[in-house]
Amino acid sequence: MIKKKKIVYGLSFLFCFCLIILQTAVYAAEAQKATKVPGAVAAVAAVPQAYVTTGFPQVVVVSGTNYEMGVQYGEQAAAAIVHNVALFKSRLYSKFGSDKVTKDMQVWDYYLKKYDPVYADWLRGIMEGCKRKGYAVTYLDLIALMVYPTQFWARPKAPYPAETRIASIGGLSAPSSQGEYHACTTFAAAGAKTPDGKPIHAITSMSPTETMDNIILLAFPKEGASFVSQTYAGRVNGNYAMNSKGFSWTMTAIMSDNPAWGMPPEVYFHYLAQMVGSSEEALSYLKSTPKGGVTGGFILTDASGNISAFEGTADKFHLSKPGERGESGQFIVQTNHLIHPSLKPLNPKWLPVIGTYARYDTIFQLLQEAAPGSVNFAFSKNFFASDDWYDAAKAVWNRNQPGIREVSNSHTSVSQGIFFPADLVAYLQTGTPSGIGLPAYATGEYVKIKLADGPKKVTDQADADAIALYWDARDSFQRDLNAKAPFLTAPIVADIRAKLDQAFVAYSIGMDRAAFAALMKDVKKQNSLWSEAMTQYAKAQLYAQMAKTALLKARAGTP
Repeated sequence: MIKKKKIVYGLSFLFCFCLIILQTAVYAAEAQKATKVPGAVAAVAAVPQAYVTTGFPQVVVVSGTNYEMGVQYGEQAAAAIVHNVALFKSRLYSKFGSDKVTKDMQVWDYYLKKYDPVYADWLRGIMEGCKRKGYAVTYLDLIALMVYPTQFWARPKAPYPAETRIASIGGLSAPSSQGEYHACTTFAAAGAKTPDGKPIHAITSMSPTETMDNIILLAFPKEGASFVSQTYAGRVNGNYAMNSKGFSWTMTAIMSDNPAWGMPPEVYFHYLAQMVGSSEEALSYLKSTPKGGVTGGFILTDASGNISAFEGTADKFHLSKPGERGESGQFIVQTNHLIHPSLKPLNPKWLPVIGTYARYDTIFQLLQEAAPGSVNFAFSKNFFASDDWYDAAKAVWNRNQPGIREVSNSHTSVSQGIFFPADLVAYLQTGTPSGIGLPAYATGEYVKIKLADGPKKVTDQADADAIALYWDARDSFQRDLNAKAPFLTAPIVADIRAKLDQAFVAYSIGMDRAAFAALMKDVKKQNSLWSEAMTQYAKAQLYAQMAKTALLKARAGTP
């Protein structure tokens, strides 16, 4: 009897002990879950780990409906999106106050939903994708992230338009200082200027340092065209893109002393990439929508070589073709000022401080003097990385002046794009064009992406391009090693070997991820794997080019 009682007591103790352990585990799990539930008290205190961008961009691959693509985007880039939301909101709140920012975002959103409701579906999806990763991001947070440059540079001083039915908040915003204005330089060329007569379309995107985070977005929508772009995470496209219809576009900010409420230019970034298939369709949309904020100077290019520039303010615009501004051939240039004589008086008096006239004259002069067939990828890459500028008034070149606003290799150059729309090929670069500047580990090199009708074909081509770049760099290096080239000192050899090793490590990981992607049946998981593969192939391309560049510099005796 005593023995049975001991057994019962022992089992009872064991049961109670297990129950306590189980409850503790449940409470711990609930507590952990609470830190990730949007709106939970614990979520307010939880601060994500620091996010650091580098010169090796993440590639985000999405497909499906607009909402589905948004969810995939949000899940794949959640950490970067949350970083950008916090960074941009904190600066907007500091400048305008939270109440005014909230109202302003409602106004910008009014125009987005009226003229591009598809974009709203993307944003709702991004919000959901971030939520699934444990981050609380609101819809208006994403609007603020999207329009950050326009809000910061060109918030209208006028009351909100009556059509929005949003009550204005008293007190005008302090005007932005000239030091806060930034810039872009873009051009397009075709015909005798390019090697094969096909169009080339290029841009350096210049904006505040806090916008330097870059992802490459590859989208395959059910509705509209597939497209490739580069942007800071959380936004659908930066101010340039190319789509599967062979249409590319770029936009530069056109400043005004009296910006208007209307559709912010960042909405055009999405619409022109996904919903437009030709220059004619783009022009129709640009003319039919009320332009707000910094409006813009758009260059539109299609696969046939049709090039045009649409420049204007909120209510005035002009369309130019090559030759109308004094071009000697089939090319056109746009920076950050209005060029047509009917629009010139609308340029703010302070514009020279941002270097827009010098940047325009510099690339115009280079294109004007360019030999037939010489405007190619190398021409564009070298121009963006140059610290030289042309003073048209004096007809004098100013050499080696880094850091000034007259050059495109600027402190504010956060990304570059070079498009070949007839071949559906994009070259995309993150950071300062020369590779010395921002972000950390800027490369000075470009990722090559060829658009196709699905992620697998694009990834397969990125694989082929990466390994071709690797073997080209390796064989060139091996040839000089075999020849016992005197310029190959021990430090240079070690540096090139390390870059080649990094390239092949990334290439190997890319192959691994692509293999699992090809076997995956779940589309969302498959796209995530394609994204990982593309990110690694991009890294392999960059390291291989860095190795080749280091070798060429050693041959030339330059650092």
